[in-house]
Amino acid sequence: MTSSFGHERCYAFGALGNRRELKLPPVQESFAFAKVVASAGGLVCLHCVPRVFVPPQALEYYFLVGNPLTWEWTEIPALQWKHTEEAATINDFAMFVDDGSGFFKLGVHHSGAAAMGHTGYVYDSATRVWSALGMLHFSQAHVKERTKKAELLNMNLGSNTPTFPGMDDFYYDLTTLGMYDIRRCEWSNGSIVRSLRFTTGLKRKFHCVLPQPGWCTSRLWEYNGQQYFASAWVYAGNYKGVNGFGVWRVDNNGSLVTVSVVPIISILKKGLYRCIFQVKTAADGNLVCFSEESPVVVYDLNANTWSQIPAELMDDYSGAVVYRPSLRAVT
Repeated sequence: MTSSFGHERCYAFGALGNRRELKLPPVQESFAFAKVVASAGGLVCLHCVPRVFVPPQALEYYFLVGNPLTWEWTEIPALQWKHTEEAATINDFAMFVDDGSGFFKLGVHHSGAAAMGHTGYVYDSATRVWSALGMLHFSQAHVKERTKKAELLNMNLGSNTPTFPGMDDFYYDLTTLGMYDIRRCEWSNGSIVRSLRFTTGLKRKFHCVLPQPGWCTSRLWEYNGQQYFASAWVYAGNYKGVNGFGVWRVDNNGSLVTVSVVPIISILKKGLYRCIFQVKTAADGNLVCFSEESPVVVYDLNANTWSQIPAELMDDYSGAVVYRPSLRAVT
């Protein structure tokens, strides 16, 4: 089951496309609204957005975690982000539930186009403490080339900008895919997924890369003992937005093997196509969903099918997560 969330409403969609509203807890008057940003093991996490402007030096993030079925909710300690420039552009949330202990972890991640690397925080419900992640730095070659690109753009010479060998303009090099293992509390520097330049397997054999860091999210997860990777993709050298969505299997030597890819133009209904620059990716079990600026698109690993939730049932710019109902207690 996938869920789509507007600013004040939450809907759950079944396999047949039927929609029902999930009742969320009322938020305090000091918050303008709450939106679902992550889900795992039947629990969902709400990010509560303050109603009034918060000065950057006092920037805090507020969350509720609970079970929509049992109506059990808990407010976790506020996250006080130390680097305010990064906090202003947080671009991803992830959640993990330990089936044995029942405790959960919430990860908040930042990596922007001008960042020096990946940073973030992880909350552990067992200790009720937020822990800062050490930065996973981008390569010096990447930062150097990015700086050169910015300088040339400022001089109005962007069209003649050289591309650093092995790196496409504005896109990832092999060191910038940051994978933080919430269970083991450690970064992976790209040893799991070594190749970020790939082919989709479609008739067009052009090379593809991941979108610009800070705009789109990706997911690496495990299902039935196999690791999978999901992300939006662009044709190398393309600057006109995301070209499609894809799911890849991670083989034993760390390379990506295409499971299924689809161009945006073929999955969206006629008349709905537009340039999409921001895509949120969520995955759990056999389901993967892509959302945010794009209409919600879902891929089913078991059925090997792509589907789209009808636009008339959605809010504009709706984020989505994969939600599996459970009677799990919130611990």
